[in-house]
Amino acid sequence: MKKIYLIYLMLSTTLTIFAQNMEGSYRNGNDLLKFEGNRLLFDMEEVGGLSNQTGNGTYRQINNYIIVDTDEYNGEKTAVERLPQSKKDTISVTVADYHNNPLSGVLVESLTESGKLIMSATTRNDGRLLFLPNGKMKKFRIFEMGFDDIEFDIQPNEDYHVKMSDQKSVENKTVVFRLRKIDEETIGVMLLSTDFKEGKDLQKSLDKLYQSALKKNFLEKRMKK
Repeated sequence: MKKIYLIYLMLSTTLTIFAQNMEGSYRNGNDLLKFEGNRLLFDMEEVGGLSNQTGNGTYRQINNYIIVDTDEYNGEKTAVERLPQSKKDTISVTVADYHNNPLSGVLVESLTESGKLIMSATTRNDGRLLFLPNGKMKKFRIFEMGFDDIEFDIQPNEDYHVKMSDQKSVENKTVVFRLRKIDEETIGVMLLSTDFKEGKDLQKSLDKLYQSALKKNFLEKRMKK
């Protein structure tokens, strides 16, 4: 126990605490952190590299942690277009990428009002699926690896055309980064969570999150100003 405490103490003393009110943009390839006053815009590759997590909001700094309370995202994101129902006895769901190319093999789930699964199926080569409406079917959830998923309510007399974005927008959630100053132009950045739930002791919650990330082999990225 004593040895573990000493290792933790050594690690904590090597951390450089950032000055408040960071400014400017930091990049690594397509990854971006942009600080403007008390706001942060981020566009970071998620763990596994299948897509980017992007969002913006006000941020606060707790030692080496940056906590972002994200707003609604106004950039490219998965969206649904509601269309007049083409056939009275069916609901048509068509799924395409952001350039309107049909996506086949996309998982579409019909749900009850409480979110219970009724049935699921995958889109055909033309990106389309047909559902028979019933009284229990209240929502659709659409998911495809590497794309931003979406869930939306079903309304009477409507068909749906969904355009999926390969950027995963983070909205109305709390995002946590851990930053480490390397030199005047370079920082080490680790994305710890895109849905952080704050505990009673904020510092302990953050440290626990960081230790969990280390166990999962999350990688730190070097980003330059």
